[in-house]
Amino acid sequence: MPNISGTETMKKLKERGYTIPIVVITAEVEANSKEKFISSGFDDYLGKPTNLKELECVLTKFLK
Repeated sequence: MPNISGTETMKKLKERGYTIPIVVITAEVEANSKEKFISSGFDDYLGKPTNLKELECVLTKFLK
């Protein structure tokens, strides 16, 4: 994103009361990346490249 990061955007949405799940999809795939993003406020994490099965699992979790 040109002027604001995904993490900043997520925080602004949550501050404004949005309760929809926010899933980060990122190329950052180091060993602790998932924990880092979840602890910063994202509801879930997908690393790139993401396969269809991983995406389906995350969507199923939130679309019950």
